[in-house]
Amino acid sequence: MPICLRGCEWLVFYIDKIRTMFAFIGSGKALFMVYKGKLYVPGKLSDMASQYAKLAGLDRSGACHLYRHNTATTMLDNGDDLRHIQEMLGQLASLLHNFILT
Repeated sequence: MPICLRGCEWLVFYIDKIRTMFAFIGSGKALFMVYKGKLYVPGKLSDMASQYAKLAGLDRSGACHLYRHNTATTMLDNGDDLRHIQEMLGQLASLLHNFILT
């Protein structure tokens, strides 16, 4: 999946500085974790996004889906190729599915 240089820099920062504060031997190779190094469970990210949306005063459900839709719309508005966006979102869906299963 394509990622910009700035995104790579933030991932390196997270891996080097933040992840090490939460990871323990049971965390394995998981990139993102919840509190105390536990692995994300299916639906947790969606639950967290919904909580933050409510705190921000948004009265809509499906926060992760809304984010995904907004990302695709913004990319289209900025001239990205529709096929590229479809491929990226398909890879993201596959990546998230595999992430949840592992």
